[in-house]
Amino acid sequence: KDGQQRYLTEVFGGSSVYVGDDLVSIHTAVGLSDYEFDCFLNNVEKALSSLGFEDATIDEVVVVLEPIRESLLNRGRGLAAPAPRIDGRTVLDTMGGTDVLTDVVSTMYAGLVVDPRVRHFFDQKPEVIEGIQTRMV
Repeated sequence: KDGQQRYLTEVFGGSSVYVGDDLVSIHTAVGLSDYEFDCFLNNVEKALSSLGFEDATIDEVVVVLEPIRESLLNRGRGLAAPAPRIDGRTVLDTMGGTDVLTDVVSTMYAGLVVDPRVRHFFDQKPEVIEGIQTRMV
């Protein structure tokens, strides 16, 4: 979860710089489809909703994450767009900062590992799962 935390902090406008492997390399071998990416977004929405975020903020988060689909599915578009600002605030600011994002990522991950649509990506040895969790935050 550590890598995902750093990456999402940057995507949502925070100062953290993601230094992990590029997302296309990480996800090419996994063989993601639109369906799995939709499941990911659904779990993000559930995590935010369960933590009490308003629908407007949830919508902002999904709008920021949606363009990542093209790169993760290896469709040739980039992830280089700057973090959007609304009324001068980043999505990360609107969410409450990196501490809150840690809760979102943890809640989202907990949903992904039990979601029957995508849990097969997480049905691995405990040490592999720990490695995945570490990279996500």
